[in-house]
Amino acid sequence: AIEALRNVIKHNDGVEAQCIGQFKLLFMLLRFNSSPVIQTMTLETILAVAANKACVNDIANNDVLVNILLALHSYTNGQQLALECLYALASNNKIVKDMVPSGGILYILNIFCNGNLPNTRQKCAELFSKLINDKLTGPKIRLILQKFLPPLFM
Repeated sequence: AIEALRNVIKHNDGVEAQCIGQFKLLFMLLRFNSSPVIQTMTLETILAVAANKACVNDIANNDVLVNILLALHSYTNGQQLALECLYALASNNKIVKDMVPSGGILYILNIFCNGNLPNTRQKCAELFSKLINDKLTGPKIRLILQKFLPPLFM
């Protein structure tokens, strides 16, 4: 079912708006740690849906960011895809604001500091750049990162 949903959203413009109101169910699929195929397809679906601003607003209102952060931590093969999803969702102020209390900054920082793949580390840096540029929460995120990263990076 998730593969069919992913294919429909990818190949038909404007269909992603039909997912509004169903994001709690969609994000719960990220908790299937025993099935990386389901997690990958779910992340691809979320990435496709994140192109619609109304969908991103509904995702922010449903408080489902924790599920993507847990997938980022537990599903190491899908970290790049999860970071791309977070990057796409970071255009919403509420999602950026929710990154601080949910520990998302620390999850991303852990991947940035301990990651072995240069592409994943680069995606973390791009995400940090986007989060820092947020007008409301960006300065707070910058202060958090300054505690952990040397001044050279900031």
